[in-house]
Amino acid sequence: MRILFGILLLGAILAFGCIQQPPSSANDTNATINNSVNESTGEGSTGIPYCGAIGTRSEGWYRDGKLIRYDNCAKCKAECGAIGTRSEGWYSSCDNSLIVWDQCAGQYPNHFCGWSTNGPCSSDSDCIAGGCSGQVCQSKHEEPIVTTCEYRECYNAQSYGLSCRCINQRCEWRSG
Repeated sequence: MRILFGILLLGAILAFGCIQQPPSSANDTNATINNSVNESTGEGSTGIPYCGAIGTRSEGWYRDGKLIRYDNCAKCKAECGAIGTRSEGWYSSCDNSLIVWDQCAGQYPNHFCGWSTNGPCSSDSDCIAGGCSGQVCQSKHEEPIVTTCEYRECYNAQSYGLSCRCINQRCEWRSG
């Protein structure tokens, strides 16, 4: 009798344990992530990080549908920061925390391609736009940066809503 019961139990486990359950639409994280591509900016489809799975335990920064890091980021945007330095990458607009290192300046269509020296500063007034085309954000305490005199549309910081600012005692391009 025990052998028969064991066989029946094993058969039930194999039969019901191997049936794949369809995902619940309310809790399907992948559906939330895949629907997080911003149609107007293209964020999420171009390698630009975006906040996905908002309101779930999987909320965080995603790129191309893959989680980069967990974060409460619902009201944040990814901004290319520390441009032209070893720290260049995508930063959260909410708390200036690093999302992911990347050479983001000029790599993506419709993005600013200037750079920063990360020169020392104590206030925004210590930071100036330098270079022949104004594409370099530097400290006024540094030697002037010499660049080639060519103009590219992606150097126009104002058209991208950027200004040369003092962020964490370093001059860099930022929104605002």
